[in-house]
Amino acid sequence: SFSIVGLETSIFYIALFGIVMIMVYPFSYISAKMLNGFGKSIYALIFNVLKIVLQIILINFLLDAFPEGVSVLVGLTLGEIIFSAVYFITLKLLLKRFDSHKDQLQVT
Repeated sequence: SFSIVGLETSIFYIALFGIVMIMVYPFSYISAKMLNGFGKSIYALIFNVLKIVLQIILINFLLDAFPEGVSVLVGLTLGEIIFSAVYFITLKLLLKRFDSHKDQLQVT
């Protein structure tokens, strides 16, 4: 973030929200892939569709508060943050349930 000091405001916002997205996106991506690995691909698909819908709603809601470009960045970032938490909580619950039933599982 120190290298972007003195740039235009829009470039500053792009860089700032890019940094936030780089830190948040791996949580949702890895959690979605682990849901696929557990055979819960339908959950990953539903969460992905809901994330896109939430991001569109946030962008439209924030158009009044921010200029157009900033509202898109904020909407995408907030949607990604919210659904990375949803993915992580779902995966944590799934792993807890898997751990409690691991004695009953058979490898075929």
